[in-house]
Amino acid sequence: MLAVCSHNQGIDRIGHVGIYLGEGKMLHASGAAVGVTISDITTPYYEKTFMRAQRVIQ
Repeated sequence: MLAVCSHNQGIDRIGHVGIYLGEGKMLHASGAAVGVTISDITTPYYEKTFMRAQRVIQ
């Protein structure tokens, strides 16, 4: 399942995509300095920017 987030709050535009792992965790590329990481999507940042989750393979 893909988790889709927007970095620009208030703009309906996708700015970041990650893979939802379950139990509130998302695998994503955080940035060049951090690289690929696992983040908790229940943090205030992701609660504000989360747009939707969608299964792409059935």
